[in-house]
This record gives sequence, C-alpha cells and structure tokens, in this order.
Amino acid sequence: MRGMGVSPLGRYSTPYPLWDGTGRALVVFTPSQPVQTTNAVGQPVTVEGTPRYGIYMLDLNARTLRPVVLPQDGYYYSDPVAIQARPTPQVKSNFTPDPTIGAGLGLFDVNTVYDTDNLQRMGDAVLASGESIPRAGGVPDIANLLLVQLVETRSCPPRQFATAALNLLRLAEITNRAGWREKADRIFAVSRRTLQEWPEAVPLLAAALDFSLTKPKQIIIAGVHNSPDTRALLRPVYERFLPAKVLLLVDCDQTRKRLTQWLPFILGMTAIEGKATAYICENYTCKLPTSDPQQVVRLLEGKP
Repeated sequence: MRGMGVSPLGRYSTPYPLWDGTGRALVVFTPSQPVQTTNAVGQPVTVEGTPRYGIYMLDLNARTLRPVVLPQDGYYYSDPVAIQARPTPQVKSNFTPDPTIGAGLGLFDVNTVYDTDNLQRMGDAVLASGESIPRAGGVPDIANLLLVQLVETRSCPPRQFATAALNLLRLAEITNRAGWREKADRIFAVSRRTLQEWPEAVPLLAAALDFSLTKPKQIIIAGVHNSPDTRALLRPVYERFLPAKVLLLVDCDQTRKRLTQWLPFILGMTAIEGKATAYICENYTCKLPTSDPQQVVRLLEGKP
C-alpha cells in the first residue's frame, strides 16, 4: 500500500460484514499519518508515517465511520470479529473434484481464496434465511467518514484536522461540491478556540482557514504529461508562492472524462493546435487560454 503513495485521508483493512441487513461492517482504519523527510538525494518528501489502526463501524447506507476501539500507541488491531447469535448458516457440500486431476495431486487456484464469490461458495450461498450482508455498490464518502472520526472522537492531533480541512477544501474546488466545504467549516468550528487563542501553535490549520477565506485559483493545464511544453507551463506555477490554488493536469481523454463528471466546463479545455495550453480560472471563470509561459506568469500575477 505504501508504494501507491501517501493516502490523503486514511486506509482501511480487513472488513468484517454484519449479516443483520443493516449494511454495516466492522473495519480496521487508520487516519493518514504523513511525515516529512528527505529522499536519497536530500530532497524533501512526504511519506506515510506509523499507522494508528483502530476498529470502526462502517455504515455503507449512512456513509459514516464510528469508532468502536480507538487507536492506541503500541497496539495494532488487525481482524475485528462480531460475536452475534445467528441461525445455522447454509453449508456448501457435495463438492465434486476435477476428474482430470491425477491421484495424489491437487489443484490450488488463487481465486478460491480471494474471489470466492465467483465460485459461489461465499456471500449469499452461506447465509441463513433472512440474512444479508453489505454490498459494495457505492463508494462511501471517505471525507465524511474521516470527519466523523475527527469531530466525534477529537482523538487526532491538530495536524490531522488541518490536513483533513485542506483536502476537503481542495476537493470542494475540484468537484464544486459545497458539502465538502461545509465539512471543512465544521472542522474550523470545533477548532475555533485554538485558532483564536493559539494560532501560532497550529500553522497548517491557520493556512487551511486562510485558504477557505480566499478565492483560490483553478489552474488547468491541458497537455501531454511530462512533455517539454507542459513542463514549461507548470514551471511558473511551481516557482511562485500560490497557497490558494488547485492545479489540475488534463493529460488524456480519460482524465478529462473523469474530471468532467464534477466540472463539466473541463470538457472543452484541450491543447490548442497540439500545444500544451493553460487555463487560469477564478471562481470557475477563466481567462483566455494560452500556450505562452510568459502569459501564464502575467495571469498568475493578476496582470492583463
């Protein structure tokens, strides 16, 4: 999992579905634990720190994540199991082995362990009458799940509040969903006293609040990933201190299609005449597109 990069919100492990029809499952979850360090050549990088796994009740219908056993330093919870009274489940029997397998030999298929539903040996096949288990038909609102843990347990340090708030605000800008901005506001609400009396103690949270009070720039670059003309347009963005910004790279039709689900206007943001093109926007109102890095500089600095 670490090879996939730092998780912005947290990681799940070993779900244990309840079969009572409520659409719930016990899960192991750790909030994101980003750590600043340096790589082999001395450059600053962010990596995942030591996880703090706890046990939570995941409700797929209500899209909530509520603590059952909070994380404790020095402890790792791996496999939650619910002890419930239930009728005797069905048992799959009368399995007929493959007749082509010779005597004394066996056949092991990874699917028999990791994809048992395809073999119809788990899931509904082993439930008693009237039972049901959660279905993965929808994606839980992870931002909301993390917020429940932050606000209701108040068990995370201020840095976790700040990271969650910044991620929620950026997601709100990317998707134009007011609900995520409201969740960030709830974090600021529960942290109001800290922000008012000791802002110097929570600089990242103060930066997140500043982000929420400004009008972030939406910067969309349409171009081939890592090509010279795309890098030339990205360079002035990275060279300037622009804390209130959301930067998106539309490097292929698949990316454009995904982003268009939330921001329909991105559908028309393409590389003009085959050259990487920058679209500098504020409040989803964009300046004229440009392929000139110097014009990008002027637009970022608010010049005509």
